[in-house]
Amino acid sequence: MNKTIELSIKAPRGWAYNAPWHSINERIMQLLVDKFGLIPNYEQQCGWQLDSFLTDDELRRLTLHTFGNTIPAMVKMVSELVIVGDGDCPKCGANDRHEITGAYRPADREGDWGGLAVIGYRCNICGEEDMR
Repeated sequence: MNKTIELSIKAPRGWAYNAPWHSINERIMQLLVDKFGLIPNYEQQCGWQLDSFLTDDELRRLTLHTFGNTIPAMVKMVSELVIVGDGDCPKCGANDRHEITGAYRPADREGDWGGLAVIGYRCNICGEEDMR
C-alpha cells in the first residue's frame, strides 16, 4: 500500500526572491486547493505543470494573490511551476512505481534457486526510471 503523498510546488531554478520559498509554496498550494480545484494529496497530480490545467486568467490571478503583481515575466514563471510529491520518484515525487527486474540473482543460501533481481523502478505517473 502506498503512503500518503504531500504535494508541493517545486521551486523555480535560481530562485532569488526575498521571501523564502516554503512560505510561497504554502500560499500557492492553499490557493490551488481553495480556488482552483486541486485535490490535496492526490498522487495523480504529481508532475503537473500549472499552465496545463489553469487558464491564462487563473494564472494571472494566482500570480497576483501570491506575488502582488501580474508582470508578464512573473506570470510566465508561475505558469511553469510544477506540482511534486514527497514520494520516491526522483522526477515527480510519486510513490506509484513498479519494479524493473532483469539481472539474475544467484541463490543466497542452500536450497534457494535464485531468480530475477530488482535493478530499478519505473514511475507509473511520469515514466521516470530510477536504476540502482
